Amino acid sequence: MGGKTTNSSGVRERNGRIEIDFYYRGIRCRESLPLEATPKNLKYAAQLRAAILFEISQDKFDYAKYFPESKKLSTFIPTDNQITCRELFQIQMELYQRRYDNGNLSKSSIHNYTKEFRAHLVPYFGNMKVIEVTPQDIRRWLYAFNHASKTINNALIPLRKAFKTAVDDGIIKNSPLDDINVADIIKDVSKTKLDVIDPFNDQEKELIINTAEGQIKNLFQFAFWSGLRTGELIALRWQDINFKAGIISVSKNITLYSEKTPKTKSGIRKVTILPKAREALNKQFIFTGHFNDFVFHNPNTNKRWLDAGKIRNAWCSVLAKCGVRYRYPYQMRHTYASTLLSNGENLAWIATQMGHVNTEMVIRNYGKFIPDDSLENGYKLKGKY
Repeated sequence: MGGKTTNSSGVRERNGRIEIDFYYRGIRCRESLPLEATPKNLKYAAQLRAAILFEISQDKFDYAKYFPESKKLSTFIPTDNQITCRELFQIQMELYQRRYDNGNLSKSSIHNYTKEFRAHLVPYFGNMKVIEVTPQDIRRWLYAFNHASKTINNALIPLRKAFKTAVDDGIIKNSPLDDINVADIIKDVSKTKLDVIDPFNDQEKELIINTAEGQIKNLFQFAFWSGLRTGELIALRWQDINFKAGIISVSKNITLYSEKTPKTKSGIRKVTILPKAREALNKQFIFTGHFNDFVFHNPNTNKRWLDAGKIRNAWCSVLAKCGVRYRYPYQMRHTYASTLLSNGENLAWIATQMGHVNTEMVIRNYGKFIPDDSLENGYKLKGKY
């Protein structure tokens, strides 16, 4: 009785037969092979197990193909095909979690997928059986989706993947998304993105900066006069700042506790240090310069900010205290852009400072702040900053 394990972990002899041991979707699986435990067959079993583990890592493993008579099969694919979308979404999240554990999916991505399942997919599809979801159901869901197209597309990403998993696992033959023109429906139902460019005027900006204290004041003043995204602010290190050359090297962004490079090449850029940004950095150096690491720290923990969202509490407190109408923190970046444009700075230069690919986005988002004659002027700093 008992078993003898080969050199390949997870393969052993058991009662004269070969058994392989592996984990699938967080569940331990032991499957016997109809082979005698000869050295040759044990070697084959180790290779088979390696192939299974590889397919699992690639989200391509088909349990029924390898073990069509297994009692374990019903754990993953109910024999009566009564699995609900809620159960399918849970399976998909387990697959996402495995990819994250293997380093193939970022923390922000798994967070976003989880949010989409909970907010938009489970409430509508959760109790429906996967085999009963029709293209008409998808259309009804889309037409009831009163959001901008980006929000709709964000929800469609994990939904597509979940139905693909259902197809791969033999739960359904085809995805209900395959039979409808999603792009055309999104054009019909998506809300036009509202103009969210709502910068602070000079008086509001100064009031916010003067009301804030200590490291929070330095952070906000620097944000208003550098145009960095919030995630770029908290990822900034002292070694990224060249005071002598007057340049800030932006190459990192922190989102949901994860540090990553910008999505586009233009996001990696050199930003000119304007005088008031330099003033904020000089004052901040007193607090964190001796660490020679992250520039901005959370004063409540005396450690670096872990996530851009954590700044919102301090932001809300300062705006409430000084009585300035609330706008979200990203408006500091918009204020930076509108200030430069209002002073007639060169559009191409502003685009590079903001991390935009070209001037098109600057014109589209901030066109109303561009003086009439600025397109004819060469680059030179005009404003007194």
